[in-house]
Amino acid sequence: MPVFYFHLRMAEGVEPDEVGLDFPDLDAAYLDLCDGLPALLGELVRQGRDPAGGSFAIANGAGEVLLEVSLLGELVRGRPRRPPVRPPAPVDPALAGARRLLAQTRAADRLDAECRRASAAALARSYALLRQPRPRSALLRGERDEADFQPW
Repeated sequence: MPVFYFHLRMAEGVEPDEVGLDFPDLDAAYLDLCDGLPALLGELVRQGRDPAGGSFAIANGAGEVLLEVSLLGELVRGRPRRPPVRPPAPVDPALAGARRLLAQTRAADRLDAECRRASAAALARSYALLRQPRPRSALLRGERDEADFQPW
């Protein structure tokens, strides 16, 4: 399956896609990009970046730009009924396999980083709970009044 790269072009410069994604053809890559544009635009706005004038360049494995997709233009028009038709350039199978392996490795690294962040947050919450003052109940003082007991 061919690999397509989605290079983000903004006023600040180009953010190249070094991993790429596998799609059966350019049409499928284009439609997937159109489906994800609303979420991407929301993220850009949350980051304080202006998406006006921004675009995605969909490139093949040889680095040739096959299609330029405007960020706001596609959002205003909505999902197109008929995607553009352009055949993707052939990709060397060994290179495609190496790119897939690189993408899998990066995905595993991202998952590992997320797990580490979640573990660190859980540990921080545990430390915060341990630092809270513990109640001195009658049960802890040796008295046997169960109504006075408060678990900590």
